Amino acid sequence: MTDERGAELLRAGGVSHRATFRELFLDVVFAFTRVSLRLIHDVTTGGPVPPM
Repeated sequence: MTDERGAELLRAGGVSHRATFRELFLDVVFAFTRVSLRLIHDVTTGGPVPPM
């Protein structure tokens, strides 16, 4: 059984299912932050971080 109540909280009815500019921008910021933190950790510890 699928619960559709969560979708109502995220998007109004009749709205396109495409990602908005804001969603895409926040995804890029999140990915950039993760990569930056991983690279900083690699440089400071002298080795790669195990995958999460």
